[in-house]
Amino acid sequence: GDWGSFTAEGGVFAVEWMMLDDHVVKFTMTAKTGGWLAVGFSRDATMPRTDVVLAGVTIGQQGKQFVLADCWAYTYGMPLVEQRQSAELTGGWYSDGITSITFTRHRWTDDAHDIPVDEARYLLWAVGGSPLSPQLHSPIEKHFAAGSVPIRLTFDHWDEDHSVIPATHDGPVTFSGLSYLEELVLACVVCTTFVVAVWLFFYVRRRMRQTFQTSDQ
Repeated sequence: GDWGSFTAEGGVFAVEWMMLDDHVVKFTMTAKTGGWLAVGFSRDATMPRTDVVLAGVTIGQQGKQFVLADCWAYTYGMPLVEQRQSAELTGGWYSDGITSITFTRHRWTDDAHDIPVDEARYLLWAVGGSPLSPQLHSPIEKHFAAGSVPIRLTFDHWDEDHSVIPATHDGPVTFSGLSYLEELVLACVVCTTFVVAVWLFFYVRRRMRQTFQTSDQ
């Protein structure tokens, strides 16, 4: 339908979603934390290659400040903030150790690191206790609660032309995003470099042994 929700066991994390129009979906995620919370859209149940929305609240001299970023998880660990942001913070509140964040995102964009909402087969979630820096420059601690749930975010009022919406704005942290092909090429280069380095190590070690043996004779 045009709306839905999920609540983790014990209520440590919950997320609700509602379609605002043919292109925009509103999400509200709530967690028992004064640190950070995140929701991910994935085609499988693993963290790598997951479209992540990371958010939290910082409380300082200027009061409460809510932070949100559209991220991409290349592997396990802290996801990287994308240069092009497709999620927009629209509201938030914090009280008695509970944080709630509301954001919107388009169902389809021209960003290779945005998984279309309708194509997500798993919803990943995580909650951490460490605060977020305003520009997300500082690393965050590992989550204390996380999980995934198979889900189909389908909507009754589907716009059949599947219009592609440009990513909304630049992100708070500059990161040069790569396409899937560029990621594959980069991975091949890294693997090849590693193999060559290992081969050179053993080759040099064997040549040195041969040299020492010759000098002993």
